[in-house]
Amino acid sequence: APLPRAIELLCESGSRAAQRGDLADAERLFERATRQAPGHARPWQLLANVLYLRADRAAAATALEHAVAANPYDPLAAANLAALRGL
Repeated sequence: APLPRAIELLCESGSRAAQRGDLADAERLFERATRQAPGHARPWQLLANVLYLRADRAAAATALEHAVAANPYDPLAAANLAALRGL
């Protein structure tokens, strides 16, 4: 199913926050997106990226596990999870 527009907007806002270096705001926005659309992989992947940048590898791995569960056919999420577990 496509990502609901409201979730897409949260993801866009979170990405803008991350680009300006406000990782705390980005994390908050992506967490909100994952709560509202837990079955969609994209918010989980974006959250994982921010958590990794904030040096929270365990939480990043958990977010990636959710992303893989939401879309097991996404090679990027699976590769990122494998790479993170290998660190």
